[in-house]
Amino acid sequence: MESRIERVENQSSQMQQDLATLKSDVSVLQRDVSELKTDVSLLKKDVSQLQLDVGVIKSNYATKGDVLGLDIKMEAMRTELYKAISTQTYWFITALFGLLATGLGLAKIIF
Repeated sequence: MESRIERVENQSSQMQQDLATLKSDVSVLQRDVSELKTDVSLLKKDVSQLQLDVGVIKSNYATKGDVLGLDIKMEAMRTELYKAISTQTYWFITALFGLLATGLGLAKIIF
């Protein structure tokens, strides 16, 4: 019977050591969990800031429709510019021929 009691006492002391180890492990885990909570709260703040930034980006940047609209407007302006240059060239050449005719007429009268 004494051997049984001795074995129970040995097992009891082993259980106390294991319990002490578990307590220290739990305290380490509690510290780690508190650090993780802090890190998670920082990540939440960062994610909310990113959401705001993405919202600003979405509201300010051009969409495909905007770019297509600009392309159509630029093509219209290019066509208008070509027409204006063509008209200007026509009038410039007409004015040159008129000036040439006037010069030749004056030259004929004078000489």
